[in-house]
Amino acid sequence: MQVIKAYKSKLVFTGKFLVSMLCILFVFFEIQIKQISVNTEDLPKSFIPIIFLLISLMILNWYLESYRWKISIHSFQPFSIKEAAMDVLRGLAMNWIMPFTSGDLIARLTGKENKRLVGIAIALNRAIMLFITCVFGCYGVISFADTSSHRPFLGIFLLILTSIVFFILIRNYSLKKFQFPLLERNRVMVIIGISILRYAIFTLQFFIILKVFLPDLSNQILLSGLGWMFFFKSVIPSLFGGLGLREASAMIFFEKFVPNMSHVLFPIFLMWMINNALPSFLGALLVWKLKLKIAG
Repeated sequence: MQVIKAYKSKLVFTGKFLVSMLCILFVFFEIQIKQISVNTEDLPKSFIPIIFLLISLMILNWYLESYRWKISIHSFQPFSIKEAAMDVLRGLAMNWIMPFTSGDLIARLTGKENKRLVGIAIALNRAIMLFITCVFGCYGVISFADTSSHRPFLGIFLLILTSIVFFILIRNYSLKKFQFPLLERNRVMVIIGISILRYAIFTLQFFIILKVFLPDLSNQILLSGLGWMFFFKSVIPSLFGGLGLREASAMIFFEKFVPNMSHVLFPIFLMWMINNALPSFLGALLVWKLKLKIAG
């Protein structure tokens, strides 16, 4: 028994070490392949305060995601906001070495007692976020197809209409089918509200930094491009952190409006550093504390 326990301990240690190192290596790999040049003289004097603002929004965004995760499973798996944040950050880091965001799935399932209900909670949270992304993404797609006639209120109208349909389906179908505490009306409305707020924060972050580099581009084009970019990042299956998807979709949309694509790619790279690289480093360190159960 002692030999088996020692073997398990070494295996768990090795697994955690490899996961942490691979997460960090992938982050460094992304930094190396995205060497984008930009003239520093073009940067405004307020650039440093803007970066601090974007970092503050990033912290708020991941706090909201942690809170959303906490209330999603709190009725059958009570835990603190700190534990929820550790799940979120670990999942973010592990996504770098596991395809199709399965790292996030593993991080959130590990150590939970009722994995079936936790899995349903994960699926519902992802469905709500994907739904919101697709609604605003449709606005971006329509704008891309018909750039001569932007519709400023189309996205809002689609969001309200489809949200009503989505909420009715949740209440009339999912609640009866799963009999799941997460789907209580008040709880699901809070989760939807947090999801919309998270999307708004993401959009605001990218809008601020793109406006710094593209001051002459209209707000409608910027918002349409962001809807387009988030849409393709969400609906196209991504391997290992979605390498290049956001950049590729941004180039497709903005190339007709922007002569110098570095003014688009560099801000996106900055946002990747702030929203993904920084929390991924922290998440990679937290993998060490991940409670792994190995059958034996």
